[in-house]
Amino acid sequence: MHALLQDKRVRSLFDTWGEQTGLYRLANTVAKEGRSVACAAGVSDWTALANPAVVRLVPALEPHVEQFEAAVEAYLGTLGLSNRPALDPVPAVFASDVVGLPWDWLPYDLLNAFFRAVHVRAFGPIQTRPYAAFVQSPRVAQSPLIPSGLELRWQPAPAERVSESRARPNRDGVALGKSANWFYRARVKHPRESVAGLAHEHVAHCRDRHEYITMDGARRAVQIGIREAERLLSLGSY
Repeated sequence: MHALLQDKRVRSLFDTWGEQTGLYRLANTVAKEGRSVACAAGVSDWTALANPAVVRLVPALEPHVEQFEAAVEAYLGTLGLSNRPALDPVPAVFASDVVGLPWDWLPYDLLNAFFRAVHVRAFGPIQTRPYAAFVQSPRVAQSPLIPSGLELRWQPAPAERVSESRARPNRDGVALGKSANWFYRARVKHPRESVAGLAHEHVAHCRDRHEYITMDGARRAVQIGIREAERLLSLGSY
């Protein structure tokens, strides 16, 4: 998804949606009023007003704060489900017709990424929080983290050492990231890159790591990686 969000077509789509819906204009107004508040308070960012050391300045900033709050209210009001403007093209059409990815989860991710980008435009990156969901392996047999009836197991593959098994999640994660990158560049990016070009790059990368691989081997690795990335990505759903 990270690679797709850097795609010029997606960035252009977000700009189109932002201008078309007026959200860019409203977000820019929020950002402008936030800078005005910060400037009047003599701080680097409006969020610094939450600091007790500068709270005493707030009464003198009342006109600036009121304008900022009005801008925020107008912005957030437009984001409400009942007021949210229609998007053209709709996310599903863009995903299937423009980038050629008909996966049902992608339109939702595009929408989420767009609204997060608009939020950053309004409030700055300080309001953006990365998040992850995970289940921690319990230390006891019974744990509220694991739903009843669900059993999680981890075991080495045949002929795999325990140390190799422990290293596999990180290694596989790196491999999946590389495969997803190959898939994007060979199947989605415009213009697309050739498998041969990606294989040459893979050979050079292996050489830098003092690993030996033939050109045929690199080509097979790229082809297998592309197929596996496409298979896994197509499994996602909302």
